[in-house]
Formats: sequence, structure tokens, C-alpha cells
Amino acid sequence: MITDYSEERQKSLILDYFSRDARIRLLRRAETFGAPVFVVDFDRGSRHFRTLGSFGAGAQVTEQSSMDLLYPARLVFHYERLMSLAFAMVERPVSVLLLGVGGAAMWRFVRAYLPDCAPTLVDSDETIIALARGFRDNLAQYVPTTGGIGPEAIGGALERFAAERHLPDRGRGILENCLVTRHFPVD
Repeated sequence: MITDYSEERQKSLILDYFSRDARIRLLRRAETFGAPVFVVDFDRGSRHFRTLGSFGAGAQVTEQSSMDLLYPARLVFHYERLMSLAFAMVERPVSVLLLGVGGAAMWRFVRAYLPDCAPTLVDSDETIIALARGFRDNLAQYVPTTGGIGPEAIGGALERFAAERHLPDRGRGILENCLVTRHFPVD
């Protein structure tokens, strides 16, 4: 497991993956995530990127989220662009619940292209929360989850979220159908 490697070995793996010219901005263990996470700045041709990454099985470097530093609201990964299509299904989105924040690519997209849409960001890992607070400004709302919360507690949290965001009843049903996690902020 990667946690058995020294910090120097982890840094070496990151630089081998991104390039020796990459700049590691942060490297720390994320308990809930179960592996070290890192933030690295690097260049690909004329593009400048900042990436949140982690280590998978066998010391594999994995890009979790990436930001084009020249165009921060641009969605870098294909799956992110596909996710953004959900906004096309709503005439005027007023709120969005982002589960699993990662590098906050979707948050930047929403803030840039849907400025009237209020995002709520939810994540279960305190390290990711600290990263989000350290690298991003003006978060509309950032809610950490708590461990041991079962599905029976989700209903109340959804009702509070829907009431705070003034969602119509049809919006509440969509939220209930989209949640697949066992942990949700209920405090």
C-alpha cells in the first residue's frame, strides 16, 4: 500500500507521473479517503494545470480533479463535461448539491456559467474539506458529512436542504433518487 512508502518516495512517484518540472503544492494523508492526496501544478504544452490527485493500489498515481489555471471554469475531464449536461435539463437552475467535492471543478463551472445558482458542496473527508477551504474562496456553503449516518437520517437532511434552497416538491424527489451514499450531513 502507498502509505507504506516514505513521503520522499511519494513525491518521486508524483514527479515521475507529471514531470520533474511539476510543483508539488501539498501532500498529506486523507483518512476517510484511505490514501495520501496531493495538489500539483504542472504544464502540458502551453497549458498550465493544477491537479488534485491520490494514490491507488500499487502506488498508482490517480488524477481526481484538474483545473486549467488559465481558464479555471473549464471542465478538464470528459466525465465532468458529461455531468454538466444535467444543467441543460433545467430552465433556470437555482441550486445544486455537489456530493464529493474533489478539486471543486464543478463548483468553479457553476460559479462561472450559472452565477445565480447556489451550490452546496458536501464531502466526508476532513482533509478534502481543508484543501477546499485553503484553495478556494467564496464557497456558498460547504458541509462536512459525519460517519455512521444511515439512510434513515437522509430524509431530514434533504428536507432542510430543499427548504433552505426553496426547491419545489419535484426537486426533492430528484435529490432522493440521486443519492447513493450512506453518509450525508444531518447536523
